[in-house]
Amino acid sequence: MMKFAKLFMIFAAVLSAFVFIFNYEMLDIILVMKERIAFRSPFKMLFQEAPGSIDLRLSIVKNDDTGDIVNERSNEQVQQSHSDYPTYHTFEAMLHDDTHASNNRAFPAYSSCPYRGIRKPRTTSDSKTLVPECRRRKSTSHDCEDVIKYFGPHGTMTPGKCNTKNAVKICSISGGENYKREQVQVSCNDSHCRGNTIFLGIFNDQIGNVTWRKLNNTDNLNAQLKQHILSSTFGPGFALLKCGEGTQVLGFPTILKRAKPSQRLEKRRPFNINIVVEDSLSRAHFYRTLLKTASTFRDIVYNQTIPSTLLEFQKVQSYAAKTYQSLQRLFAGRKYLDVGENCKYTVEEFKANGSMFNCTYAVEEMFARYKNAGYSTLLQEDHCWHDAWGSFMDPRKQLDPVTDEMQRLSRWKDFVQLVQLSGRQQAIDDYGMSILTCDVYREFKVTNPFSSKIIPNVCFAGRHYASFFLEYVKKYTELNDIADQPFIAYTHVLTSHDTNGRRIVNDDESLSELFRHAAHLRNTLTIFASDHGAKATDFAAYSTQGREEVFQPLLFMIIPHEVSKLLGSEAMNALVLNQNRLVGVEDLYNSLVSIIELRVWAESLASNPNHSNQNTAGSNPKHSVAFADPISKTSREEEGLDGPQIKSHLQGLFRPVFLNRTCKEMKISSVALCLCDGMENTISNDTDAVRWAAEFALGTLNNRIQKQYTTNLKSQLGKMATSKFFGYGACQRYVATVVTNARQVVVGINQKLLFTLLAKPNDRKTAEIFDVELTFPMKQGEHGIILNNLVRVSRFNEYEICSDTGVDPKLCACHPYKTNNTLWRRKLFSMVTSQAILGMKPQTQFLDKPCLLIIARVTKTEIRPGRWQNATETYEAINRCRNVKYKLKISFKRIYKMRISLKYPAIVTLLPKTVTFLYTAINNWIFGKAVPKFSFKKTVLYRSNNTTKKKL
Repeated sequence: MMKFAKLFMIFAAVLSAFVFIFNYEMLDIILVMKERIAFRSPFKMLFQEAPGSIDLRLSIVKNDDTGDIVNERSNEQVQQSHSDYPTYHTFEAMLHDDTHASNNRAFPAYSSCPYRGIRKPRTTSDSKTLVPECRRRKSTSHDCEDVIKYFGPHGTMTPGKCNTKNAVKICSISGGENYKREQVQVSCNDSHCRGNTIFLGIFNDQIGNVTWRKLNNTDNLNAQLKQHILSSTFGPGFALLKCGEGTQVLGFPTILKRAKPSQRLEKRRPFNINIVVEDSLSRAHFYRTLLKTASTFRDIVYNQTIPSTLLEFQKVQSYAAKTYQSLQRLFAGRKYLDVGENCKYTVEEFKANGSMFNCTYAVEEMFARYKNAGYSTLLQEDHCWHDAWGSFMDPRKQLDPVTDEMQRLSRWKDFVQLVQLSGRQQAIDDYGMSILTCDVYREFKVTNPFSSKIIPNVCFAGRHYASFFLEYVKKYTELNDIADQPFIAYTHVLTSHDTNGRRIVNDDESLSELFRHAAHLRNTLTIFASDHGAKATDFAAYSTQGREEVFQPLLFMIIPHEVSKLLGSEAMNALVLNQNRLVGVEDLYNSLVSIIELRVWAESLASNPNHSNQNTAGSNPKHSVAFADPISKTSREEEGLDGPQIKSHLQGLFRPVFLNRTCKEMKISSVALCLCDGMENTISNDTDAVRWAAEFALGTLNNRIQKQYTTNLKSQLGKMATSKFFGYGACQRYVATVVTNARQVVVGINQKLLFTLLAKPNDRKTAEIFDVELTFPMKQGEHGIILNNLVRVSRFNEYEICSDTGVDPKLCACHPYKTNNTLWRRKLFSMVTSQAILGMKPQTQFLDKPCLLIIARVTKTEIRPGRWQNATETYEAINRCRNVKYKLKISFKRIYKMRISLKYPAIVTLLPKTVTFLYTAINNWIFGKAVPKFSFKKTVLYRSNNTTKKKL
């Protein structure tokens, strides 16, 4: 009996333990299931945890480039591989981290460089996260010191000030949320004008200017504005009021018909797209300058009362340092990759040859796609329509400068026709504030704001000019967020396109307000991007980090939870993964195409529930693209959707980018620096091959300046036998000082060499910087070098006012504010015959005294103790006389195992008072040799029949 009782007690204890364990496990399972059910929804506010206090200041960490650091908080180290960029296996896991796991973490402490990240670094690793092949280069302490050197300590850059006396409030816009733009009502109070006459300024489509009319009173102002809105093509969205010194801007964005309540509940309704692009702003510079905007972004992530989330794509590679090439990729993918750049055509030429339209930015192509899919369109830019660098509104890439009012009026008439002929007029519904820009810049006597020395702040009506564009799109999105017609809006601002890197701070307040507003929209996806980093600043030209940032733009997305549901889990998971993968603007292009197909698919399925998987990209086959079903099978099952299952064809960022993607696969410009560490085929900058190639690049640069100058001089003088004729004018000849960033690539049977050349003008201390790309055959015995690309890196805007007529300012270095800008030429010949270039000292020999002189620069290599061999040789010729010219023939008595930069024999014309680069050679073997042979034909200009010939 006792034994049975003992056994019973043991059994009871075991059973009790089992029940306890079972109940504990069930409780754990229930909690886990509850949590999973909670974060399956894309709404942060569904999490029951109350939001804690969040430090939204833009923090700084030590020795940081992009968050690739060890957090130096006390007693806590962040694992480096996961503090770089927090990555998540799914969208839901990211939301879970934003609302739960991150509560016990903080942003890195302040130090010498800002922490570059919107989310807090993670403290634990994610075993499901795969590491992409592309990793950023780690910043050094020297990089951080460079940032402080050029921009000062973090947080010290402040916005410029505008004269508030130039602002006045005369009228305010009133009306309910359902009113149309043409039904605009304004109420006015002229007490601020203090008796001054009030003027109304509206854009005149006939002459392309804002015209002003006197208002005797404001009683009929509503009628005048309505007439303007209904009749204007380019400027119906704004009007100006002025009295005394003050100006007021009234904005009237397009107002679409509002959706009915039943439409707002549709699960497949289309969503809107709002794209804002800051020209020339790198991701790193964003974190240095736009502190309020960064704080707003962090608040969007961590404030659970905001019905949106934010994604940052941390590895965005720019295809080139040019807006034109970058935006062609955004609006048309790779369509215009190999199109020429001769785009200064007339209306008649365009009519005769529509293929000239290939020079386009391709804005109309993307917008036409959306128009065909039923979208309304807004395009605005703060760029003058007749600026020489072109405009998005004009299909021509580049134009000649407008010199007078008659030429401007003629250009306007051409512009109106080309906008119509190119299809832009049909593709764009609203130009916003764009057309006002020329009138604003006219006050500064410029047509663009690129030089911050001339225009430190672009102010209008007492505010920074870009703020009007950002305010306009803010109103536009607010009015049309839940309209029955979707929209795409594109706003491009040039604030950051300056020469000191500081003016971008002026946009911080407006951008912060715009994006905070965007995060509370229900049906609008907001994209904040840039085309490339700043390239005209000293920081970009003279620092390693600055050079790299030129090709590292930014990309953020603000995604309302309603939009994330429309996109579906497949697309959202891909977006989350791609935050840490190598992407480019072409991926964004493919994403935008996918969004169009969402609209087409939804309409097609609604009209035909039995619709099969067909390509129904639109009625216009010209704009037909791959069909997409953005709602995955999983999300359809979760939401109980009926109907056929259609295979997903999501593209761009809506699909995971390959982990092993490289810059080579992205087909970036050859002079672009890849942001991925170790993906460049770098070589030593001190090799003979690099020195040889740099000599060729330098000589070609100098020859181009001289040829452009003398060509224009001959057309002006009509002859060369004059003391005024000279090979150089104000634009100086360069001397190479340093070569950096050397890389090499094998392309078929040729070798491509890329490097950065620092070249100093003759009488200036600061070097100018050029990116160089050249190609030469690898096969022995084949000669010649082709200069594929020569891109000015250092700024050249200031030289536009002093460069010689006919000489490209991109090549020129001169003294902008000197009255006599050619005095430097007095010492030209003596400097050429004495200056060492890249370590090579010159040797001189006369071919024809006292005029024709040959200069040779040679470097030697010690092949064994006491035995030296020529490694590289460079030859130039000087014609010192003003009354003779030469035809110089270049050949070789003997050449063995040497590579020559020109194909010989060659004949070179030497004009009076000129210095001409002839060729450079490199020794491919220790016993290689090249012995040149020069012969010439001399012409005495004031005795045209008297010629002699002499051989050396």
